[in-house]
Amino acid sequence: MTRTVLVAGAHGQVGQHLTEQLGDGEHVARAMVRDDSQVGAMESLGADETVVADLTEAVDHAVEGCDSIVFAAGSGGENVYGVDRDGAINLIDAAEDRGVDRFVMLSSMGPTIPNRGPTRSRST
Repeated sequence: MTRTVLVAGAHGQVGQHLTEQLGDGEHVARAMVRDDSQVGAMESLGADETVVADLTEAVDHAVEGCDSIVFAAGSGGENVYGVDRDGAINLIDAAEDRGVDRFVMLSSMGPTIPNRGPTRSRST
């Protein structure tokens, strides 16, 4: 079953990697970027579709027809409440309104002080 996966924040480092991986796979990769000038980069990565949308505004058109959403967007510290919090809520609400059944949110806490964060050991 082919699913359409929206990657919000597709122009960021993680978003680009994910868009490229999805573009190489069996799913439809829909890259969400906030500026028209970023569309070509998404096509180069193999995005099947690219949609321009700003998380601080209406995003319904970006979500339409999606089966899954990955939130990989971030403000870079410039508009933390507007993008990282309210933008995420905006996208979640749009997803819920359209019956999107999968929503993955990528986030980090304390990346500049990794030695103070939680650790896990992994067995090989």
